[in-house]
Amino acid sequence: MTVANETRSRFPGGALQLAVTLALTGLGIYLLIAGKLSPLWMAMLLMTSGIFGLAAYQTRDKWQDWRYWVALSACLVIHCAFVAVVRVYLRSIPLAILGFVGAFECAAIVWILLTVCR
Repeated sequence: MTVANETRSRFPGGALQLAVTLALTGLGIYLLIAGKLSPLWMAMLLMTSGIFGLAAYQTRDKWQDWRYWVALSACLVIHCAFVAVVRVYLRSIPLAILGFVGAFECAAIVWILLTVCR
C-alpha cells in the first residue's frame, strides 16, 4: 500500500474522530456556560476523555479483539468508581494532582489493554 492510499484510507476515521470530539467539546462548553454542569465536573469529564482517548488511540490496532473492549469497559467502570470516591471523600484534592495521577492511570490502562490482547 502506498503512502497516499494509506493516508486516504485513514482520513475518514480521523475526520469522524475529530468531528465527534468537537461536537462533544461544544456540548460540554454549552452545558458549562448554561450552568448545567459545574466547572469541576467539566474538568473531570475532560480528563477522563483525555485519559481514555489517548489509551484507545495508542492501542487502536487491538480494536478488533472483543477482550479489548471488555478490558476497556472494566477500566472505565473502575475509573468512574475512583472518581466518585474522590468526589465524596477527598473533595479538597487539587485538580492538578488528579491530572498528574491521570497520566499514570493512562499508562496503566494502555499496559492492561496490551497485556489482555496479546
